[in-house]
Amino acid sequence: MVHIGLLETNYHSHILYYIARVADTPDSSVTLFTVPEIEEKIRDRIEETGVAVEWVVADPDESERAFLDRIEPICERTLDVLIVNTISGPAPELYNYIRFDPDCPKLLWIYNVRTWLEPKLSVPRNLKSFLDYNSRTICNQLVRRNYDGLLVQYSPWKTYIERETGYDGPVYAFPRIFYENDETTAEADVTADPPTTVTVPGAIIDKRDYDLVLDAVESRFDADDPVELCLLGRPGTARGETGYGDRILDRCATLDERGYDVTYYRDWIPQSEFNEWLEASDVILSPVTIPKERYGYTELHGQTTGTGAIFDALGYGKPLILPDEYVVGDEIEGLSHQYGTADAFGDLLERFVTDEEFRLSAKRAAFRNGQRFTLDKQQDRFARILDRFLDGVVDA
Repeated sequence: MVHIGLLETNYHSHILYYIARVADTPDSSVTLFTVPEIEEKIRDRIEETGVAVEWVVADPDESERAFLDRIEPICERTLDVLIVNTISGPAPELYNYIRFDPDCPKLLWIYNVRTWLEPKLSVPRNLKSFLDYNSRTICNQLVRRNYDGLLVQYSPWKTYIERETGYDGPVYAFPRIFYENDETTAEADVTADPPTTVTVPGAIIDKRDYDLVLDAVESRFDADDPVELCLLGRPGTARGETGYGDRILDRCATLDERGYDVTYYRDWIPQSEFNEWLEASDVILSPVTIPKERYGYTELHGQTTGTGAIFDALGYGKPLILPDEYVVGDEIEGLSHQYGTADAFGDLLERFVTDEEFRLSAKRAAFRNGQRFTLDKQQDRFARILDRFLDGVVDA
């Protein structure tokens, strides 16, 4: 019996849900260390599946520092391995994790390679940014030293880390999702009847080019064409941009007034409604912008940073449209479609809507890809990763 601890204190409740489901097997026990806001969002979902986990939840008035101090001896006393997810935030929050170092094998799940393994002190645009960025950079390196290995989202990250960064610890690639489209259990059940539902999941921020999507819809289709567009996220902020999401939704409202079938949200989307849109989708879009140099380096999409839309596509077995600069790993080769220019994007989107044979072929290929990531297969993969990690820690 392997005793697994999962720690998440930020905001990725859905990730904690999926990891808990995958970690729970007849040969393991799972303890979730989290905060009340996350417990409230996922406890019922977890209990409905029959997964038996132990909960250790911060008190409502307990600081993160106090919570970490409280759970450290619990980890040492009860766990074979602790997996810490999505440590992020400003330097004061990261500082709490410098001191958090329970005496048990530990894996850190990272979501940006540059931040954790290729730090660069920088001179951003103003004093506040200078202090925030560089203090976080220093804290990240101090935190990482406490961990015995790393988990990353998919294989190109692992390849990049091992070839380019000099990191000498073990690195394991594991997509933190499993296929869960319960209504489609056989390839023959996959259909391509119109209208075509096109979904763009994620917060509406400028790291995705929503103008590209809306321009294509407006120029390639009439209002009565059989296509429905859903922007499955609410406006957010990124890199100091505060008005981008609102401007995009204003464009959606204009299209809606002209008769286009556009769904958009200005507030939080219930998880059940979010899931229903993904399940109904014919194709998922992730029009990520490929950034120029920032803080002294340029991100390599698919190798040093990623997009959550990959996991939406994997989890529901849906075709995914990405820029061709995005490095595609084996995990999504069966469902990805890529474009190089705005015209190429428009052509690809138009083909999904107008070519039923192409749409059906793409959807069935994505379904077959999804079957590689069913819950039982993901549980086996995860168990093998932990076995290799723990064997290596013991041998060391």
